[in-house]
Amino acid sequence: MKSTIIHNRKIYLPDEDEMRSLRASLIDIHPNARWQQDGVTVAGGNRLGNGINQLSNPWGLYVDDEQTVYVADQSNHRIMEWKSGTRTSQVVAGGNGKGSGAHQLFYPQDVIVDKATDSLIICDSLNHRVMRIFFSSLILFVIECARIVQSYPSGAPSSTCGTMMPSHGTSSMSCQPNYVIEASKYQYNSNDTIRITVRNATRSNRFKGILLVAKDESGQNILGSWSLTDSAVKVISCDGTSSYGITQTSSRGRSQIQATWYSPSTTAEGYVVIK
Repeated sequence: MKSTIIHNRKIYLPDEDEMRSLRASLIDIHPNARWQQDGVTVAGGNRLGNGINQLSNPWGLYVDDEQTVYVADQSNHRIMEWKSGTRTSQVVAGGNGKGSGAHQLFYPQDVIVDKATDSLIICDSLNHRVMRIFFSSLILFVIECARIVQSYPSGAPSSTCGTMMPSHGTSSMSCQPNYVIEASKYQYNSNDTIRITVRNATRSNRFKGILLVAKDESGQNILGSWSLTDSAVKVISCDGTSSYGITQTSSRGRSQIQATWYSPSTTAEGYVVIK
């Protein structure tokens, strides 16, 4: 088994008789340098397992300039991202069981970050392949302003998915939103599952109407699909097509709604906006 040495954010893997730098040029260490005797756990350390704070037979890793650690979590068939100073991580590749699908890994052994293309390059060992997975991000917006309008108590019409204008008979407003929208994670892979939550910013806030649609960065194409974890919302077919959004089922005031968004089977470069 290769041993991994981390120094000054660089990673070096001794290969037989020579030290071969895979990430950057070697920085000289003073001959009289002294290493601390006690180490600090920066990832895992919570016994073997597949939780977000656990690893199972971790193998290769990469440390970026922000001290984020990317770990090839071999026996969990996934790549984990551990932000500096945090105790939990998130899955950035794989994590869908072992397999040969584009959204799966099979005992990955190493990972690096290609900054030029904003992607991960993964040695997918038992699939006998090297995978490139682009970082795809979610950008979440929610805008709500107080105004008395006529509304659709059983949900927004599907024709509003394109413009995101509810056609309540009044003009739109710009203001500080009183509500927040959150995701279970903010980077996604193909065929990924992400829980979306819209909640009030303060206990006194309530909302009755909502329309959420996921679009590409151009704002022209609706992406992914939705399923429900909350009876307060329903899925709508936008303009009668296979593109989907979610909206409310009644005019009852509520402080939070949740739904699950599934990313497309093919993930391109760029980001997705959910609003």
